[in-house]
Amino acid sequence: MPGEADRRLDAAAESYLDAIARELASADLPERQRGELLANVRGLLAAGASPAAVGAAEDVVSAYAEAADGADGARDPGGSGVWDPASGRLLAPKPRGGGSNLAWGGIAARLGLLRPDDVDEDVLAAIPDSTMAVVRWLPAGFAAASLAAAEAIRRRRIRVPLRASLAGRIKSSASPAWGATLIAVPAAALGSVSVVPAADRMTLLTRSARIASLNAGILASALLGFTQRDGRVRPSAFLALTAASVCVEGAVLLLATKAGLRRVAASDGAASDEGASSREGGRP
Repeated sequence: MPGEADRRLDAAAESYLDAIARELASADLPERQRGELLANVRGLLAAGASPAAVGAAEDVVSAYAEAADGADGARDPGGSGVWDPASGRLLAPKPRGGGSNLAWGGIAARLGLLRPDDVDEDVLAAIPDSTMAVVRWLPAGFAAASLAAAEAIRRRRIRVPLRASLAGRIKSSASPAWGATLIAVPAAALGSVSVVPAADRMTLLTRSARIASLNAGILASALLGFTQRDGRVRPSAFLALTAASVCVEGAVLLLATKAGLRRVAASDGAASDEGASSREGGRP
């Protein structure tokens, strides 16, 4: 009977939500975010998605927690600790909680791309306003691309890989509906964080670079869904997309700083020429 089938589905859905709640109990997430995840999953089930289609409870909570951690870290990536060529460090401690971020300033100095004293208030102030506008809105651009990819995944019913072996075999994946949600929700959240006014240029620069990198990673995850074949993704594609998304942060920081350095050098050159002309004019 249809009613019995509906009750069985409801019971399965409620049991699945209980499993999600148990996983959330041990997850390091604020109560608000736990409620958001349960509401999103409940909405998918109410729309007709089965628990099996949404994915294993452990994988769903793990993916959501990673996305939430990225959004929190993006609000305060560590500022000068991340972008300080004079530090010589490869890793900078996160300002909140444990763990470390890549210290892109130290990495750039070790690679000979910057001198230890290249990042200071004068250089940051000299970065053109047009460049800072691009930096501010770049994360939103990645977010828009991720949202478009999420919609394509939903329409074409593509499962999104969540875990894969080094050989490229997909160990777990999300249903098209849940996969699109995992892509769209954090991308939109990160995009909204990027337009919040910043206290200073260092904060704006490091925050926008971090969010651009995170949203590039979300977009890379979506693109992997389009490249999978027979339960596998190409290891080369996975490595290339991952490396590219990580390096977005360093590239944004470096290119913006180089723009400031060029303006400082041009200003110093003009002042030097003006001083030389004055000395020449003062000679008898």
